[in-house]
Amino acid sequence: MSTTPSHRFTERPGQQQREQRVQEAVNALGHWLLSSTQTTPGWDQLIADFTPAWSSPGSYLARISEIRDGEELVGSTGAVGPATTVVPLLEQLRAAAYEPETGAWLSASIVIDAQGWPEPQYQVGLDAEYEEEPSSWLPGEEATAAALAQDLRAYPRTAAALPEWMARRLEEAGLTVPPAEAQETDAAAPAETAADGGTAHGQEAAAAAPGSAAPAEAAGRPASAQPITGPAQNPDLLRALEHYGRRPEHRTQLNVLRALMGGQALLDVSGSDFQPGPRGEQIGPGSTLRLQTVQGPDGATLLAVFATEDTARALHAAGGTGTDFRTQARPGAQILRQMLEETPCDGVVVEPNGRASCRLDRALIAEALAAPHLDAAKEALLEESMPRLLGSLIAPDARLLIALDGPGEDAYPIYVQTEDGSTPETMLLFTSAPEAAAIDPELTLRAAPARQALQLAVDAGAGHVRINALSPSAVLPIEQVRELLELAAMQDRL
Repeated sequence: MSTTPSHRFTERPGQQQREQRVQEAVNALGHWLLSSTQTTPGWDQLIADFTPAWSSPGSYLARISEIRDGEELVGSTGAVGPATTVVPLLEQLRAAAYEPETGAWLSASIVIDAQGWPEPQYQVGLDAEYEEEPSSWLPGEEATAAALAQDLRAYPRTAAALPEWMARRLEEAGLTVPPAEAQETDAAAPAETAADGGTAHGQEAAAAAPGSAAPAEAAGRPASAQPITGPAQNPDLLRALEHYGRRPEHRTQLNVLRALMGGQALLDVSGSDFQPGPRGEQIGPGSTLRLQTVQGPDGATLLAVFATEDTARALHAAGGTGTDFRTQARPGAQILRQMLEETPCDGVVVEPNGRASCRLDRALIAEALAAPHLDAAKEALLEESMPRLLGSLIAPDARLLIALDGPGEDAYPIYVQTEDGSTPETMLLFTSAPEAAAIDPELTLRAAPARQALQLAVDAGAGHVRINALSPSAVLPIEQVRELLELAAMQDRL
């Protein structure tokens, strides 16, 4: 087989200037936070949370807090108007960070880390959220459909970037906002082939390396289960990548792994030799599957995984192999399992030539796949199919993960905290370890049969059960959980 020559990646047009404008706004907001906040020296982090004040366009809600010795202390909370010094900086930040493919941020946190008291060194950063509905810190400040429509006219989004909750709220109110057109990008461009196969430039992976050949799937697999050619539909993965690109850390990396395991992704299989199977399978006996890999800056060989066909096509074109471009959409968990079992790759890199890319090493993937995970429930959540979700939860071999407040035998399950400080009543259960780690990598988890985990919520007097903390998730009233367990018991008696 022919090999893929090395190539270099180019930045999106205007990306550097945009990032510079964002950083300028972040630095200015950090200066404002330090100069306007009265605190006792010795804090570890100073945090300013912002979200648009939906009832008053042009204003924002602000909440100041600090982290000191591992404890969060919330200070002032209120609204800031256009006449204040901070709002023009927030408007500058929102405009600079805006893209049609992501929209404008819905909430943002300016985080200042301090080290070396009594004369500390400061480092300022930004954590922006583009998808989740922002929490309301003041009464009457929920994001109404009318306010959302007005905001979308100012910062239009592509159809793919419109969160489900936002689209539903607009639809229920009978409001429509024309979507923005996706911007064309030049994510990758070919360069002269390096004689030594030298490295290229990118966030996580760099030069394309020879593709690795892996044996095809076993014969006899039903045609309906065969990988299909075409684009993957996993907007959750794109959102996770965007978040990781803005704040690359272990928690956001785990969120990418969570999104990949919970949906589909694309493999570049250009140059593969597919022989149809005797039962109509796309990949039958005698097929050879060629997978695109890239080389990391440390020399690691990484399987290239794509969230969009455009980036896969751009990387293939940059390689100049002369083979016909072809992709396969597969469940992400299957891709990861195949990488571990059938290739010598050191890990995967998601969107190696995209606006944001994320490397997932073999050990991290192996740990995630070794832990119990209920893929059927996650797929049902993605499809918004309540019947499928309920059925998956009472399957005989179904297992869920219970989040606990500590490692001991006397540890208690963790509940979703309420915004008004009332007693929490919604117990958290997870379909996989990455789902939990994406919100807190230090969470203590205990695997249990799904029915047993649901029964625990009933016995503990919970009012609801929430399956997964991050979207897509589902909240089940405890009465529905009781009925589900009774149905499972009846099925067992049949």
